[in-house]
Amino acid sequence: MDTQCCTEFQDQFEALRSQYAAVTSGFGRVMMLDGPIGSGNVKLLRDFCDHAAAEGALVLAAKCSRAEQALPFGVVSQLFHNDALPAGVAAEANELLGPHMLDVDAAVSDPAQGPVIVQQFHARLVHNLVTLLLGLAQSRPLVIEIDDLQYADRPSLGAVSYLQRRLRSTRTMLVLSGWTSPRPAHPLFDAELFRQSYSHRIRLDTLDLAQIADVARTVLGSCPAGFAESCLAVTGGSSLLVDSLLADTLATTHAGQGLDPARPGPTAPVAGHTFSRSVVTCLHSGEPALAEIASGIAVLGPLSSARRLVELSNLGIQAVDEALTALVDSGLVAGARFRASVLRDIVIESTAPRRRMELNLRAARLLNQEGAETDVVAGHLLAAGDIVPDEPWAIDVFSDSAEQALLNDQVHHAIECLTVARAVCGDRRRRASITGRLIHLVWRVNPSAAAQHLASSYHGGEIGHLLDNDVTTLVGYLIWHGRFDEVTELLELVDEHAPQLAAQITAELSIGCPWLLTARPDRVEVLPTAGRFLDDQPITRAITALTAVLKNSDDDAAAQTAQQVIQGCRLDHTTVTPVAISLAALVIGDRLEEASRWCTVLWREAGEQSASTWQAQLEVTTALISLRRGDLADVERQAQTAMARMSPQSWGMLIGAPLSLRLLATTTAGRYHQAEELLCQAVPQSMFDTTWGLLYLYARGSYHLATGHVYTAIDDLLECGEKLIRWRLDFPALIPWRSAAAQANLALGRRDHARQLAEEQLRLVGPGPSRIRGISLRTLASVSDLVRRPSLLRSSSEMLQRCGDKLELAHTHNELSRTYRALGDVDKAETFARRAGELFDLCGVRRAVRETSLPQPVPGEEFSSLSNAERRVASLAAQGHTNREISQQLFITVSTVEQHLTRVYRKLNVHRRAHLPAELVC
Repeated sequence: MDTQCCTEFQDQFEALRSQYAAVTSGFGRVMMLDGPIGSGNVKLLRDFCDHAAAEGALVLAAKCSRAEQALPFGVVSQLFHNDALPAGVAAEANELLGPHMLDVDAAVSDPAQGPVIVQQFHARLVHNLVTLLLGLAQSRPLVIEIDDLQYADRPSLGAVSYLQRRLRSTRTMLVLSGWTSPRPAHPLFDAELFRQSYSHRIRLDTLDLAQIADVARTVLGSCPAGFAESCLAVTGGSSLLVDSLLADTLATTHAGQGLDPARPGPTAPVAGHTFSRSVVTCLHSGEPALAEIASGIAVLGPLSSARRLVELSNLGIQAVDEALTALVDSGLVAGARFRASVLRDIVIESTAPRRRMELNLRAARLLNQEGAETDVVAGHLLAAGDIVPDEPWAIDVFSDSAEQALLNDQVHHAIECLTVARAVCGDRRRRASITGRLIHLVWRVNPSAAAQHLASSYHGGEIGHLLDNDVTTLVGYLIWHGRFDEVTELLELVDEHAPQLAAQITAELSIGCPWLLTARPDRVEVLPTAGRFLDDQPITRAITALTAVLKNSDDDAAAQTAQQVIQGCRLDHTTVTPVAISLAALVIGDRLEEASRWCTVLWREAGEQSASTWQAQLEVTTALISLRRGDLADVERQAQTAMARMSPQSWGMLIGAPLSLRLLATTTAGRYHQAEELLCQAVPQSMFDTTWGLLYLYARGSYHLATGHVYTAIDDLLECGEKLIRWRLDFPALIPWRSAAAQANLALGRRDHARQLAEEQLRLVGPGPSRIRGISLRTLASVSDLVRRPSLLRSSSEMLQRCGDKLELAHTHNELSRTYRALGDVDKAETFARRAGELFDLCGVRRAVRETSLPQPVPGEEFSSLSNAERRVASLAAQGHTNREISQQLFITVSTVEQHLTRVYRKLNVHRRAHLPAELVC
């Protein structure tokens, strides 16, 4: 055989070739190729026409189109647009057709007459056209190919019918093709066609497994085990889809460069752009109902059925059955569902967006009436987009689906449902209820987005319709974002409409809301009798435990209560507050192991609920635990992770917590440049009216103190302390501002003031052993006489060792070393210096700042070791003068200044200018 044919249609090609041989001997033939959509008619026609042309035949081709069915003789006219026609034939045909091409009435003649009947006034025209065509067969064989015959215009179909009755004794082969359907497009034409003995039908069916494997080997070079099965599962054996799938697979495997024997072949078919385009072509090659039903099947998915498609499409049972039959025959559909998910995705994508939304809304309404699962109905409503109606059933579906999603920890789906429900709900009271639930859920993921919902509901007048149990939490959200005036307005609004409810809510807030307890107690007046409303609620027990440890960290009962609260709560928006307070109680109560364990458990639970906000809060708590253990690198890492989890806008006022922890860690470690960068980060001004802002003031004051800016440090520390006192939150276990302020005053030579601060802090600390008591004892030792220091520092060491704070213990050991050295006990001094160094190493503190994180006083008797020259140089250096300025004032060289300072540092046991005692200035 000179001309090759596609592998899968070898038998059909041979049949056509055999009939063509008869044509060359003067026996005309009519061939009808039919099969399902995408069965390969076009491919077979192309190969056969190429063969006939190669054998010397004149090939004339035409393709029918639904768009040209109203064009009389449009198909026939295509046959005469061929460069191979003898001179004059095309002109003669155009002359014959010209007056009739615009005769629309001829194209839409009475269907009852049938398309085969040639109207009397066209009879002569058709006769002349057919005579012209048959005349071409006198010189050489003529092959006339007409594709998609089901869309032929009526006059052309009449001409074709006339032609097939007159070609028996000519060298003419008429090859027609079309796709089969349950209801033939031209039944009378078909009946007349096959009454002729020289008319033959060739059926093209979908490919079987063996045929697909043969095609795959031809295209790809190989067909590994399971490959053909996978192709069949996706394509249903459709020749068009198999070819497209193999083309995409080849392009993906070999990057479109063809076969390369050195490269491994594909192991599975890949559906790409070519395959998608072919699927869409199949759907739009048939009647419009085909694409409509396909879209319905895609929208209904696994719930698709013939009955539901009838209700969804409004096409009628017969039209739906015919479309389903065509889709099944084409290989796209099995039963009433797409045989592969990729087919469904392609059809969904190809359906016009508005039509897709309409179908989803219809599907939602239909399935809801049938009692389908809520999440399935909700999925269709969500896909319906902005055409979801404000109807009770739709709002109910969204609400129920959100609740079910939360039970399965699918918070994003719940948010999506409530967002649409809120957008379409017209009832203000119900809309307010939806808003409250939505804000709680969005808060878990993105507090900044929750704030936007909160603002729209506040200004939209929904706040007044919120449920009672929503108000407390919403107040907390308002304070998180620093919207304190709105908190007051909200409570006034509730008080105006329901005074008793307002009193109860205010009472609940005074105990149950940490934002009001620790953030702005000066802005919202609370009731002292709040406890009577919430006697044994988790929030009451949590606050009681926290209050107890703030007053006395060594409170076993309070720690036990805190753990019981955590253990009894499943994490959600109503329990996150008591859980957070209970964790704070454990941390402040020096129960770091228990707090760390619970943080791990709760962090995982928050992750399962997609609650990144809660995870960030827990990471801050974990960083605080690390700080109290002295693990500075962990503090930085954990706090940085928390900050990265949310945007600064989402953090709101709480940004002060992780930022302060990072600032304290970098300052203590001696990474001052990094700490300075953190201070450059913008923070909300209203943050300074919250406890997070006070923690930030404490951290910033500590940085200024460590870098020698003592007066600036005192300003920050005193502002922090004044607010804590005013807000009745002055607990050293919360923020030990007096320790830092005492060191700052000591650095300025204000020894009495420093002692007063140290003694005040120790009085405020509970009597039991605790971390804060250990720090307070060390602070008191720094302002005490030399002989009294060892006992205070040993007590400090015992307490810090007990609570596991390596960093604070290192500072205490360092002070013991300094003290024993001043007392002349070198052995003990070296022992504690070695211990301090080992602990500093574990904590990650740089050697340059290990002597102490804060300037320490030097007793007057220790200055006796300095010469007069050394004292003068040291005095000027302590005042902040540079070496050159000192040399100019004392009329000595810079080198001499450096030598004096070196000896001063060694004698006073300091390592940098900033640590020179302020008493030298005096």
